[in-house]
Amino acid sequence: DGLGHRGFAWHSPPQVALVVKKWGCSEASSALRRVVESLLARGIEVWLDGADPCVGASGQTAQLFPDVPRFNGAQEQQRAMVDFIVTVGGDGTLLRTAGYFQDDSVPMPPVVSFSFGSLGFLTPFQFDEHESPDQVLDSVLAARPETGGINCTLRSRIRCELIDEEGVVHITRLALNECVLAQNGARPIVRVDCLVDGQHVTQIQGDGVILSTPTGSSAYNTAAGGGLVAPSV
Repeated sequence: DGLGHRGFAWHSPPQVALVVKKWGCSEASSALRRVVESLLARGIEVWLDGADPCVGASGQTAQLFPDVPRFNGAQEQQRAMVDFIVTVGGDGTLLRTAGYFQDDSVPMPPVVSFSFGSLGFLTPFQFDEHESPDQVLDSVLAARPETGGINCTLRSRIRCELIDEEGVVHITRLALNECVLAQNGARPIVRVDCLVDGQHVTQIQGDGVILSTPTGSSAYNTAAGGGLVAPSV
């Protein structure tokens, strides 16, 4: 099925890295500085999250790296140029980053996730004052077919479309966690018909429906009584 743990290697050296940090966190800002300096020292062009208030014109990070380009997720050309991403934060930071890549024509680049949040299901590398990002980044940059590459986890995203009765698609979203169909405001429960590949499976009655990916099964799905699902499913 192509998902789960797989080997990863660069067939050509990576050139551009997008670095995204947790918003409103001074510790993450300090860690971001170390990551950016480490990447620049290794000849990698770094882009910062242009939507981050701290990276804005008057933000603290902007003063530290005034010449580092800002990433705009709305520009397809920029998205296509990113070779890999480094996140410094929690799972929410990674999920927000995934939201920048909503175009089927531009796949989500590989992500190196450093943990700085309260939850870390998706952030395997702990980043604290006793640990340098250099060793992790060196192993990622050195991943070549002749050296056997490195291990990575492939995760699926769910494609959600809002289609009217005439078949017109009004909204399309790619979600790493889940798609939620819920009522707006206090209304009676609804009945939702669930079809898979055009075949009716069941009818669901309640306040709404959560369509979860394996990644999202650890969040609202579990809270609603669902089970954990391995990323390889």
